[in-house]
Amino acid sequence: MVALYFGGNRIGTMEETETLFKQFAARNQSVELRDESGLRFGRFLPDAEPICPREHELTKEEVELRCAQPTKTRAEVFQKLENMECNNPVIIASSK
Repeated sequence: MVALYFGGNRIGTMEETETLFKQFAARNQSVELRDESGLRFGRFLPDAEPICPREHELTKEEVELRCAQPTKTRAEVFQKLENMECNNPVIIASSK
């Protein structure tokens, strides 16, 4: 018997594919197909462009969570860099 898995958890069987695939396609999430021993032999991937080409599993919720995290201004970043100790200084030769 073939079972459907999401996030490592069994979520249904092949008899439920029509309903489950529609739900996961709407959320742009993939579903694994495994045999009764749990061996993965396939994967359902919705036919949609990923939010991020480098992170295909990235969800809209994760993007919102990342955007809500506090950020630093450019001035704060430069200040932190100026205050850092450098054990291996790099000397850039002038082209004068």
